Amino acid sequence: MGEIDHVVVVMLENRSYDHLLGLLSDDPAYEGVRLGDPRFSNPLDPGDPASERIGVSDDAVFDIGVDPPHSHASVMEQLGRRRHTRGHRLSGEPAMDGFVAAYARKIAGHELGRPVVHWARIAAVAGLLLTGVVMVAALRWSAPLLVGLAAVLVAVEGGVLWAYRRRRALPVRAFGPLFAWPVVAVSGVVLVAAPLPAVMGYWQRVGVLGVPVLATVAAVLLRIRARLHAAPPTDPALARNVMRCLRPDRLPVLATLAREFAVCTRWHCSVPGATWPNRNFVHAGTSDGTVDIEVGFYRDATIFERLTEAGASWHIYRDGMAQVMVFENLLEEPHIRNWYEIRDFARHVAAGTLPRYSFIEPRHDGPRSNSQHPGNNDFDAPPGWRTDFQRGEQLIASIYQTLLANRAVFDRTMLVITYDEHGGFYDHVPPPTRFPAPRDTLGGHPAKSPLPRILGWFVEQPASRFRFRLLGPRVPAVVVSPLIPASPDPTLYDHTAIPATVRRLFAPGTAELSHREARSNTLEHLCSLAEPREDLPDLSSLLLPRPSDAVGRAAESAAVLDGARAPSAAAPRDDDFARKLRALAPQVGRKLAPEAVPADAVSAGVAAPGTAPPDLTPPGTASPDLTPPGTAPPEPEPLAVTPDLASQVVSAAAEAARRDARPA
Repeated sequence: MGEIDHVVVVMLENRSYDHLLGLLSDDPAYEGVRLGDPRFSNPLDPGDPASERIGVSDDAVFDIGVDPPHSHASVMEQLGRRRHTRGHRLSGEPAMDGFVAAYARKIAGHELGRPVVHWARIAAVAGLLLTGVVMVAALRWSAPLLVGLAAVLVAVEGGVLWAYRRRRALPVRAFGPLFAWPVVAVSGVVLVAAPLPAVMGYWQRVGVLGVPVLATVAAVLLRIRARLHAAPPTDPALARNVMRCLRPDRLPVLATLAREFAVCTRWHCSVPGATWPNRNFVHAGTSDGTVDIEVGFYRDATIFERLTEAGASWHIYRDGMAQVMVFENLLEEPHIRNWYEIRDFARHVAAGTLPRYSFIEPRHDGPRSNSQHPGNNDFDAPPGWRTDFQRGEQLIASIYQTLLANRAVFDRTMLVITYDEHGGFYDHVPPPTRFPAPRDTLGGHPAKSPLPRILGWFVEQPASRFRFRLLGPRVPAVVVSPLIPASPDPTLYDHTAIPATVRRLFAPGTAELSHREARSNTLEHLCSLAEPREDLPDLSSLLLPRPSDAVGRAAESAAVLDGARAPSAAAPRDDDFARKLRALAPQVGRKLAPEAVPADAVSAGVAAPGTAPPDLTPPGTASPDLTPPGTAPPEPEPLAVTPDLASQVVSAAAEAARRDARPA
């Protein structure tokens, strides 16, 4: 077995294994899909045995119109939870039959989270409470009691709001009217009940107050129940998009590497959910109990800190705003000095200064994006120009060719190419249901507040009882090295294989990141050759522009072919990931430059991603006073912090830290 000195990981976005690599091979032993085989199909309605079934096809396109759903609730539906669950806990092997139905629901505007609502509990408790409220409200001296009840409700809802803002995993998606209406209802009863004792008796007052209150609440509950359980309209023509797979010739770079090196046929994403928790598992071996995107800083220990403890080098290469910025510790000394722009990767490889571990994060938004996120492929472009998906292929080829150009480095390097989650696309292999959970989620979510458990007794959201024993669908993963023979690898992995491998290779004496990471299968066994291969594929013919400085060029504006200028592009569809990155940008800016980014700074909500940051008045230069005499100056507008501006702040802080660390 050859020795590995460097591990390079590039993680792209939102594609399932079957969607990208399902048609890679016709070998019956290969864990792909078969066209025309009814085993590889999904019903329009999983609850109807006679429902039309939609099979896989080989006509996938890069822009599918509507980004498939991939929230935790939607993924649980895709896995088949409606016929295989008790609450939100899978009790059997996932049927993998809900992909089309979940996509049809999103197209119709009814994307889940669809909670498990315990209507009998709600009706019983609501009936008892409302009956008691009405009987008390009918008393002559009820007004002070109802005012006190309203005060108690305000205090309770204040605690709920605090728990929600502190990421305590409340079983609700937003703090809104659901929590405001009890106070409004009690206040209304107070106003109605106050004058009644002067005109009617006690039981008359009970009837006058009780009948409309109970009828109104019953009507509201029935309407909510009908809306939650309504079957979404289905459009087979659109819904079949999640069943469409790409032919190998549509992704020549990834397909070539998958055939020539180790393609991991049982690599599952770590969480049946969204992007951030899955990326957090790559870095920290845990998602801190989250299954969907929750904006804010995380304090979990990461593989980068373990490497620092062991004295091993590491770099993060990124193009623009990166999700890994959610780990607050990495934005502090001494870690901040290890952040680089993606163009520096080629320079470090050529100079032989590649660190032990390199994590490469693509550009996620704007007309220069190359993450292969389905929502980034809707730009109008003339013939010959590449989509985001094709730019992602170019990024992979650039990284590979850059390594290939320096065999002294590449011969001792393992390159891992994978995707954070499946993005809502079909995969036929059921994920394991008894995988080791991270230690911080054993026995349930780490929330300390009892409020999630109380509210979850009535309305059970997927995350409220998720035990992190179930993995998500498969994602493409290809491990590349001159020490790896061409062969599929059927070993079961999740994303914690990455930090587990890096820690075993370069920081073996450090503490585990999580219970799952410590028990994860690792990748070094794939480097089974004693001597590096000489028959390595050359992807230069697939690479535009030429390999020289290819990584840096891929990170800049859209490729310029034959001297043409890049076409102007409208802003991309506003997917949830891009919105959350923009929400994170002000926090990153305030963390690193509090004097430049004030506390009231806001994310650039409608600014097109990838636009230039706003011009700021140079230090020491007075702004012109345009206020008319005798009028008060207008209130200054909060600074709009774009992801690009936050990225520039990170780059400046990293360069300053490296400059300060150099010996005088």
